[in-house]
Formats: sequence, C-alpha cells, structure tokens
Amino acid sequence: MHITSAETLIRAAADVGVEVYIDNGRIRIRGAGTPPDDLIQQLRQHKVAIIDHLTARAAPADPRKTMTSPAPAPEPGQARVCQFAALATTIDDLVASRTAEDVTEVKVRHFRRQLDLMPTPANRKLSAIVERSRRLAFEPFVREAVRLGWCERSLWSFAGLKADDGQGLIIRLAMAPPNTRPSVTRITRSHAEVTVGGNRIRVPRNARAAAPIWCLEG
Repeated sequence: MHITSAETLIRAAADVGVEVYIDNGRIRIRGAGTPPDDLIQQLRQHKVAIIDHLTARAAPADPRKTMTSPAPAPEPGQARVCQFAALATTIDDLVASRTAEDVTEVKVRHFRRQLDLMPTPANRKLSAIVERSRRLAFEPFVREAVRLGWCERSLWSFAGLKADDGQGLIIRLAMAPPNTRPSVTRITRSHAEVTVGGNRIRVPRNARAAAPIWCLEG
C-alpha cells in the first residue's frame, strides 16, 4: 500500500480504528485499532503534510477569530470532563461514515482498549472494580447497549468509590458485591433491567458528565 495524500492517510488510519492528531507539533495516534507497519511508516514519511493538513482543518472559519486571545485553560477539576468530551467527539467523527454495525464494533474495541491501557489502581477495591469492568466489556449486552446509543458516560462513568449515584451501568455492576452475581437481562435505549442477588431492578441510562473510569487522574 502506497499513499501520498495526507487526507487519504488519515482516512486509512480511521479505517482501522485509529485517529491521527497533533500534540505539541508532533503526530500522534490513538484509538481502538492497530495500523499496519507500512501505514505507520507513511505517516512518519509524510508528517509535514499531515501536520499542515490537520492544522488547516482545525483553523477557525472566520479569519477574524485568529486575532482573538486564546481560550483560557480549563480549571483543574474540569480537565477530565474536557478530555472525555474531546475523545467522545473524536470517536463519533471517526466512525461517522461507517455502518451502524461498524460503529458498534469500533466503539466496543475502543472501550476494551482503554481498559487494557489503564494502569492497575493502587486501591484494592478500585483495582477489583477495574478488573471486573474488563471482564464485563466482553458481555453481549455491551454491544447491544452501544448499538442502542449508550455512550461512554452512560456505561463507564465513575463518580468515586463511595458515590451512590453518577456511576455508569457497567461500573455499577462492577461495584456490586461479587456474591450477588449482577447481570443485565434486558437493555433498551432508556434503561437496563438488571438482576442483582435474585432481585430485578431498573437502571436508567445515565448521561451525566462524569468521566469514564479510565480517565482517573494518577
């Protein structure tokens, strides 16, 4: 495969679930897939053209906006939410031209990849939650939830070890005592029906702005 167009290279990376972006003047990649070696080599070879292309694409439509002062940096407490919002937008843009089934597969692979990359937390309880979340990421209901429009927030948001609310569906399942054997018996666009300790409860889809568990600081 030999590609010379910056736009075509970026699209080729997107086809394998990878976003190409600029960080401090350098080309970076992130996402759920792994680009082939020859594509990585071409990204390096044409980095100047790619940087020019991405810079031009990110430029404001109104030239007068380039004369304004830069936007203030987000407050420390907002950093994770901003990071999540940017990542969610990236994933949505990355899969915008795909079929519904392709979109589902890319997003599910992204979730699993983010969990795989997450360092093991020092806190034993949190470490157990992360490990159970990794196993739950392969449950069939996750793919069905994504297909129905559940996003990172509604599935993976984490509001703290002692929080009773604000957790995503999968985090809530992972936080339940193991002996209760929590499982999802049915899922819709608005809620999930969950069996916990023999009892069936209704868990509404949570769209709060908490960041996914893999965005934990430290």
